[in-house]
Amino acid sequence: MMQPVQVGESVSRKVRRVVRNALIDMRFGPPLAVVYLRDRAQSNCDYRELEHAFSGRLDEADVLVDVGCGAGRVINHWLRSGVGSHIYGLEIDERMGAITKFRLRRRQDVSIVIGDAISNLPADGTVFFLFNPFDESTTRRFATAVLELAHAADRCVRVVYLNCKHLAVFEDHPEFEIEMVPHGPGAPATLQALAVITVGDRQGAKLAEL
Repeated sequence: MMQPVQVGESVSRKVRRVVRNALIDMRFGPPLAVVYLRDRAQSNCDYRELEHAFSGRLDEADVLVDVGCGAGRVINHWLRSGVGSHIYGLEIDERMGAITKFRLRRRQDVSIVIGDAISNLPADGTVFFLFNPFDESTTRRFATAVLELAHAADRCVRVVYLNCKHLAVFEDHPEFEIEMVPHGPGAPATLQALAVITVGDRQGAKLAEL
């Protein structure tokens, strides 16, 4: 869905942002705003937000999981960045999941899994992205599942949480280490709150300061 003009963003900046997003989308298929015109309940991240969220935080060995992938803009960003040994997109909406799966069907490094995300968390996942896909109770279920996954694998797991409305769920548990990522001077007015949450063995984890 086309994002609304936010406080501090002029109409001309919004137009430039939408055009830039569409041009990047078209490297991997149709502009995703077209997909969302049929489903106003869905939304897209801005590529600038994704660049801000992941800059310096990922490498080729990571297994990346987009929880609630929708039409797949986050997956587009990861493919464009050349990071991750494998990418998963988890989507509960059968129609949207099927569209994304078909669009990325030739990518052997991408798996789209349709169904309940928490029941289908990949055991080999190292980085999970959330764009506030859950209500509070479901976020608690997700946090528990991530803890169990990290303990079972005996390794570091990170959650990159954009628009982190239910961050208190993670703050309530002492095993989660939370880093609020500052926007920095000159950041676009449209950037939303971003937290990077780490659990498990941190040895070798790639954490960068912005």
